[in-house]
Amino acid sequence: MNSILEIGETLLLSKKIDGLLGYRVINGHPLPYLFRAENMEELQHLVIDEKIPRYPLTKILVEITKAYPQVRIGVFLKDCEQRALHELIKLNQIDSERILIMPLNCCPSFLKEGGTCSYLQPSSGAEERALSPQIFAAETDLEERFQYWQKEFQKCLKCYGCRNVCPLYVCKECSLEDEDLIPKGMIPPDISFHLIRAVHMAGFCIDCGLCAEACPAQIPLRQFYRGPNLIMEKLFNFKPGKVEDKSPLQFTGLLEESKNNEL
Repeated sequence: MNSILEIGETLLLSKKIDGLLGYRVINGHPLPYLFRAENMEELQHLVIDEKIPRYPLTKILVEITKAYPQVRIGVFLKDCEQRALHELIKLNQIDSERILIMPLNCCPSFLKEGGTCSYLQPSSGAEERALSPQIFAAETDLEERFQYWQKEFQKCLKCYGCRNVCPLYVCKECSLEDEDLIPKGMIPPDISFHLIRAVHMAGFCIDCGLCAEACPAQIPLRQFYRGPNLIMEKLFNFKPGKVEDKSPLQFTGLLEESKNNEL
């Protein structure tokens, strides 16, 4: 912990960064907090613990850098948050030159050996079968799978927690609030509510699990969103969160736009 504090102090005092985004306990709760050189004594309250509640720090980074275009921010990020940041950079939401990442090794990166996060392990399906054996078994037909998820989504309160907590939700307009698609006041919503979100997350979901953690109805959303990503991996050998690879769906959109411009 002392070394982390020393790194933060050095970066702030040397003006290599204008702020350090981390966690500070406020009224008994660890919350995201921007530490600055002007209040260096506050840095003693920096909390670094893999067990603290998770917030989408990358979304906070988007808001800070948009509001203050010239600042340079240092941030402590877990591996799933680093994957989210890589996708936001590829979506032109964050300028990578203005972010200094300080990795937290709660689960080693997929570029390293010995990772414990389920994102890093081979797609054996063991975790999914343990959670929902009847739906992930190979012999389960599509109709049975559909009925399973339809039953799960009957629990949905339409609180939008899964959408709002998602580190990659940066849309200015949301299809989930389009009355022609999702009628207001309907609880539980039609299954299309979750199908629309799943389609939009294909090729972008970085499997952080925040959606499932935020869901008050305990719907296994992390497993649900893995489905489209597994298809993307099988068809295009693509896994979201890597620095260099853009989603194949982004290229598809660019190609279609190019064709339209030629007409």
